[in-house]
Amino acid sequence: MRTQFNRSWGLLGIIFLLTMQGVLGLLRANHWFRLGADLLGQGFLIMPLSGMVAIGRGGLVVGMCLLYLSFSFGALLGKTWAWWTGLIAALLNILLVVSILLQGESITRSVIWVIVPVALLCYLFLPSRQRVMRHRPIP
Repeated sequence: MRTQFNRSWGLLGIIFLLTMQGVLGLLRANHWFRLGADLLGQGFLIMPLSGMVAIGRGGLVVGMCLLYLSFSFGALLGKTWAWWTGLIAALLNILLVVSILLQGESITRSVIWVIVPVALLCYLFLPSRQRVMRHRPIP
């Protein structure tokens, strides 16, 4: 049995934005991993601990990227679990941005990483979201 997916332009736009955010996040995670690896080889105690923290931050970013990419994949295929994946990814990303802001990061650099999750939350709670993310069998 073949299935036909009802994809709106809004869903395709969100999928594109989340895929781009995921790819850019992977590049950012690569930066954290390289920084952590550089710090691991320096000093005796403080620098290697800082390196482990940097690697941990990179792991967090990779986790967020995997959530975004899994939502994109699931939403493109019309899977119902994609809604929950998108909700979890958006909320976690917003919490991480708030945490970074509380640590002293500039608002302009942080706002860039919160635009896409807010757009995703707005999309997920649209009344027509249920029609868009469900698939229908072709007779």
